[in-house]
Amino acid sequence: MPNLIYSTRKDAITNNQQFYIGKPCVDCSSTIRFSKNCKCAAKGCVVKKWKSYKQQWNKLNNDGLLAYRKKWKKEHPDKMKSYRKKWNEKNPEMAKICVENWQRNNPERYAANTRVSASRRRAFLRNAEGTHTLDEWLALKNSYGNICLCCKISEEELHQLTKMRLTEDHIIPLHDGGSNWITNIQPLCKSCNVKNYKHRQKYGEQIDYRLKTP
Repeated sequence: MPNLIYSTRKDAITNNQQFYIGKPCVDCSSTIRFSKNCKCAAKGCVVKKWKSYKQQWNKLNNDGLLAYRKKWKKEHPDKMKSYRKKWNEKNPEMAKICVENWQRNNPERYAANTRVSASRRRAFLRNAEGTHTLDEWLALKNSYGNICLCCKISEEELHQLTKMRLTEDHIIPLHDGGSNWITNIQPLCKSCNVKNYKHRQKYGEQIDYRLKTP
């Protein structure tokens, strides 16, 4: 702030100065005001009013703001990953609560994400090529009607009977050089997945149930 502060707004504008002395602020009693708009120039007031203005603007433009944020996150995945990591390290307790809330509100995606993560880990341990995302796994199940390709039981019925979900079965096993790309995966229930494994152990071949599905 300059040493010279004019006593009237007119003088400040004439001399191209940013501040002048005016009436005391109702909120903080400061007499230093901006010559441009007559508002209080005290730092506390400026920050407070800016936050209030920002909150009002966000409320009025909520839909557009959400769409912009969603687009930005999609275009900058690396930055978002870095931001989340820093925030989680700074707020471990809150991060834990957020994760628990998400798991409780999205049980199906949480279960599917657990299977995808397990598949990635197995592929990493066996140095298998390729990877796939949660959305690709969900899209694959959906393309077959969310059923086990072997016994044709639906995932919903399977969950009601056994509390389990469809599993990822690698058509060419990872330990036989198979990849972890989504094109090498078929959705099977746990029972059929084990049955397929035993069939391969006995006859040396893996059954591709996708070929038998119309």
